[in-house]
Amino acid sequence: MIESGNRVPDTHLVDREGKRHALHDLLDRPTLVIVFKPSCPTCQMGLPVYDHWRRYEPSARILAVSQDTVAATDALYGEFHLGFETFYDKPPYAMSNAFGVFAVPSLFLIEDGQVTWTGYGWAKADAEHIEERLATLVDKTPALVNADHLPSLKPG
Repeated sequence: MIESGNRVPDTHLVDREGKRHALHDLLDRPTLVIVFKPSCPTCQMGLPVYDHWRRYEPSARILAVSQDTVAATDALYGEFHLGFETFYDKPPYAMSNAFGVFAVPSLFLIEDGQVTWTGYGWAKADAEHIEERLATLVDKTPALVNADHLPSLKPG
């Protein structure tokens, strides 16, 4: 997986309509990129927590990247009442490969075109850490919502 301190690779994602977007063009502010697959149980567990991080927008951006179809992603969003800004990394998964994603969910905090934090799977300590970083960016009090009942660790 890409390490903290590296520049963001030059890669593209597609939107719901299939239009390509350079990832660099989506990084106009500190951005947390969450790569996930709707069928992944660890993703299903963590995404409702991560969805609450949208409260840091517009100062920070929470950008979900689905490795599945629009229909599968919409079904997951409907089931868990998620509202992420979402793009798609379609096979052969150019963005995921460029970032070295080997497990989902994978999370990348990107600031000024540089990866400043990475994580994968579910780790409550990592979620608390990134929540604090996001809150600090926007001068808000962190509040890890929907995580009290979750395990401290669950691999992706």
